[in-house]
Amino acid sequence: MNYKDFLFEKFPNAITEREFVRKSHNLLAQWGFRDENTIACVCCCRDEISQTLPILVRDVWGEAFNLAGLAGLFSAGRTGLNACLHHSPHQEGKERYIFYVAPHIGIDRDGNWGSVKRKGQHFDSTSCGALCAFFKEIVEGKIKTAIDERDLEMCYLRIRLLRKLSFSHVPDLIELTLAAHEVTLEDIEDDLQRLIDPQKADFALLSGIQINAPDTNYMATLKAYAMVNGVRKELDFV
Repeated sequence: MNYKDFLFEKFPNAITEREFVRKSHNLLAQWGFRDENTIACVCCCRDEISQTLPILVRDVWGEAFNLAGLAGLFSAGRTGLNACLHHSPHQEGKERYIFYVAPHIGIDRDGNWGSVKRKGQHFDSTSCGALCAFFKEIVEGKIKTAIDERDLEMCYLRIRLLRKLSFSHVPDLIELTLAAHEVTLEDIEDDLQRLIDPQKADFALLSGIQINAPDTNYMATLKAYAMVNGVRKELDFV
């Protein structure tokens, strides 16, 4: 079987990352979002293999504000988000923001999840490395609970995901990646509700799972909508 068979079995709506960003630009144009009047914000992992997303976003929307740390979790917090909300262009009496949320997972040519061959390497390595490390701790029953000041983002990852997981069963890596998406989305949406005045600003939120595949990166959309004058507009990527 081709790796794409495994990819589309788990994420049937996945499209290439380039197509995802292009479609988001085209869909949001109908609601007044343009590159000259909008600031984009990206929540994806620090991993170099994930940086195609902010590069593609920059090519369409201009330079983007980085909100994330390891695994794409919302590590910038309320202070970082509030800083971003002071950077938007002011046009037509509005501020406009776009938030891309995308934790990631790799898939190799044989369809194995959590594994990918990086440029210049002769062997596969983990993706997302932080989530794979946490997954190993769960499987081995050796979850680290002490706060390490030299490893704060990994500590935050453990704390935030442990609050989300029920452990009625041991989650697999895809479930763990989906949990990372859920907590990131919850945190950002909660702070957006607190910080954005719908009379002054419109925003769009586009979230999903970034999939690092052998040929290119894909995006499986999980939630996509725009808030325009306080009214929610669903975005259809099909």
